[in-house]
Amino acid sequence: MSFRTLTSSAFAFACLAVAACGTIAAEPDGGASDSGGPAPLPDAATTSRDSSVPDATDGSGPDTSPSDAAARERTCETEAIVRFENCVMTTGDAGRPATPQVIVESRIAAGANGPTVCAVAEQSWLTIGSYASTAGTNFHRPVRDGETEGGDRVGVSCSVLPEADGSFRISAEATRERSGTVRVSGIFRQENAPQTGIQVVFERPDLGKFAQSDCVASYDANVVAGVFPGRAWFRVTCPRAVSPGAP
Repeated sequence: MSFRTLTSSAFAFACLAVAACGTIAAEPDGGASDSGGPAPLPDAATTSRDSSVPDATDGSGPDTSPSDAAARERTCETEAIVRFENCVMTTGDAGRPATPQVIVESRIAAGANGPTVCAVAEQSWLTIGSYASTAGTNFHRPVRDGETEGGDRVGVSCSVLPEADGSFRISAEATRERSGTVRVSGIFRQENAPQTGIQVVFERPDLGKFAQSDCVASYDANVVAGVFPGRAWFRVTCPRAVSPGAP
């Protein structure tokens, strides 16, 4: 199953958006309105599937035992669709419009690296909140910093700062206690083109850390995905995320 199948049907639906209550929509001035919710992402991308990696049993597949996998260097493909809201949007700003919140759907797979090099079975990496999953449904469920998801405390920190050239400097992190973390940083521009040179770190207690410094972000997750002061919604793909072996 490829990552692209997770969201291939999402682009057919239009949506409206809201900031503080969990939906966002791009207006001509970059603001948000309270007039509805954005278009749904597909079912596969919105189902929480966090799970531990099963132990290899017959030797025919990749070595997915957490202890064995952590002992060797691995290169996998990782991808996340993230939506951060209520982020710090002024340099030196000690406050923000409201408590930051996030939706994360992320996965890991071998991709073009092959199962031997990756040694991790394709699976969900981290899920926080949910996107609308059914055509005609405009409900998205973000989770605020300090709230819980499945009994795990969620931590959200983010800044989306305007730069002088019209781009935005993003530094954002979403953590689900006992489940994992996704961290993203880099320069994002508003034009609908690949955003290159994005740094992403995936961490999970059972599988360790995967990182890549030249990932690519796009705004194809939804028709109103994009970056604006204090908020951002994008897909980021890392085809060669590396996890060093244990020393």
